[in-house]
Amino acid sequence: MSSNVKTVAFDDSQLRAYNQNLKQKYAVEKNEIEARGQNEIVDTVAQSQKKISEMRNAYEVQISAEAEHLDERLASIRQNNQKRIDEERQKNDIEYEKLRLANQKRIDEYRKNADVKLEEVRREYQEAMAQTHEQAKRQMKKNELKEV
Repeated sequence: MSSNVKTVAFDDSQLRAYNQNLKQKYAVEKNEIEARGQNEIVDTVAQSQKKISEMRNAYEVQISAEAEHLDERLASIRQNNQKRIDEERQKNDIEYEKLRLANQKRIDEYRKNADVKLEEVRREYQEAMAQTHEQAKRQMKKNELKEV
């Protein structure tokens, strides 16, 4: 039996050594798998960061293009508004000039009429003065005749 015990002890010792070797092998494989997993995580994070950066750049380019488009549109709107303002200003200037000329014509007409009226009043005043002077002369002649 002792040979059996030796065989069992030898087998036990071999199994323990084999078990120990497997544990070491699995520990090494586990560490390698964890390291690979860690590397994959780092790579995945790096790729995600790269994609995020690319997306940000693309988004910024798109925003920049949209901003440029909006600036162009704003400039166009401003140009159109300025054109409309200039056209309205020109129309208003023309209308103002028409009104100014019409008012000036009216003023000239009023002055002309006023001058005519003034001249008429002066003439009537002179005629009235001449008649009054005549009457005064006649009255003086009558008074002189009465005195003589």
